[in-house]
This record gives sequence, C-alpha cells and structure tokens, in this order.
Amino acid sequence: MTEEIHKKLSIIFYAMFFNSIVFAFLFYYFGKQTTITVITQTDMILQTIAILMLLVCVPVALKLYFTKVKALQNIENKEEKLRNYFSWNIVRLAFIEGSLFFSLIVYFITQNDSMLFCAGIAMMTLFLCKPNLNRIKEELNID
Repeated sequence: MTEEIHKKLSIIFYAMFFNSIVFAFLFYYFGKQTTITVITQTDMILQTIAILMLLVCVPVALKLYFTKVKALQNIENKEEKLRNYFSWNIVRLAFIEGSLFFSLIVYFITQNDSMLFCAGIAMMTLFLCKPNLNRIKEELNID
C-alpha cells in the first residue's frame, strides 16, 4: 500500500513539476516575442499580489502539511493514515503550484523578470517536496 501511494504521488509530482517547466519556457519564449513593456499601476498590483501569494502560500502549505502529518501519526489504521497522507500531500503541492503558476502568468502579462525569480523559488520549493518512499515511512512511523 505504501509503494502504491508513493507511485501515485510521484506521478502527480512529476506531472506538476514538468508542466511548470514547460509553461515557464513557453511564457518566457512567447513573452519575449512582444516588445511592448509599459509598466502600469495594474502591473505593479499584479506583481505585488504574486509576491505576497508566494510569501503566504509556501509557508502556509508547509506548516499545514507538517501539522496534519504529525496528527496522522496517532492514527492506528494504516490505510486511513496513507489515504490522509496522500490527500495532504496533494494539498501541499497544489498550494505551491498555484503560487508558481500565478507568478508565471503575471510574468507573461508584465514581462518583469522578478516574476520568473518568484516562480523559480516556488519551483525549488516544489522540487524539495518530491515524494520519497523512505520519507513516507518516516513521517508516518510505518515499518
């Protein structure tokens, strides 16, 4: 059962991670095709929202995940523990991925390279959340 959860999480993780890379390259390539770069107040608002979203979503996702996983250690039923672990892993990845995609969209709209930096931070955080069979066993105290 643990290996099955690991396999599903790995498929979801790699799909999210490689989709992010593809969208980053597409947005960068097609964004550089346009040469109009006028910074408006709307651009500044979008950039501020993207930065705040990154600053809020990543720590909230990690804190929520670790709080819930710690609570899962007290559950005796292994299947329920793994099912909940799977769900909270998806929630963590979704929070980080949402922040990443919003940064990429704001980059495409504003053409401000700092949004690529924000997306890079989110992508590195996403990479550090890569599912690992040993980590699953360790976090859930499963032998």
